[in-house]
Amino acid sequence: MEYRMKPKELSKFIRFSGIVISLLTLFGILVTFGMNEYVFKPRYSSSVQLLAKQSKENSDNSLNNYQANIQAIITYKDLVKSDDVLGLALKNYKVESGESLSLKRLTQEVSITNNENSTVFSVNVVDDSSHRASDLANLVAKSLQYRVRKLTNNNIVIVTHASNKDTPIYPNKKLNIFIGAILGALIGSFVSLLYYLLKPRKIPRRRNNE
Repeated sequence: MEYRMKPKELSKFIRFSGIVISLLTLFGILVTFGMNEYVFKPRYSSSVQLLAKQSKENSDNSLNNYQANIQAIITYKDLVKSDDVLGLALKNYKVESGESLSLKRLTQEVSITNNENSTVFSVNVVDDSSHRASDLANLVAKSLQYRVRKLTNNNIVIVTHASNKDTPIYPNKKLNIFIGAILGALIGSFVSLLYYLLKPRKIPRRRNNE
């Protein structure tokens, strides 16, 4: 005989499901909050904006000059990760802060980004300290500027210096808490449904009339 849930049982199941889902949603929020604060290591990003320019001898404002600046940025992307540029930046950082950092670490933290067909590009540094990220970004930009002038006779103009930003780029706390809440709610729904399916039921039998 097919079992049909009675209205009273349905009401109990809905209340039970609501409690379970609410508790596990809250649990998911608390877990992700704790992970945001104590497990995930915050990462901070800081950037310096620069402008690629040709030397005064080649500065004719022609289309070729503009294209040359665009191509030069591709070279700068490789040059910024060179031991020459980063080594100089680390040397200056040690003089200013007294802290020694490895070349391998800085190589992993620094990058160059630029918009397509733009002579403006950015030197970015991501670090677990906001102050260190901005300091390193400024020093790497200055080192790159110095080496470009020395090696190519071209020029890089620093448009905007890096500033200290207290808001980390990682972890995304709001997103993590939202994901934790969703996972908690889904697990709560699964537990409630599983409880309903596995719960023993008494199925009434019809008596046959003799």
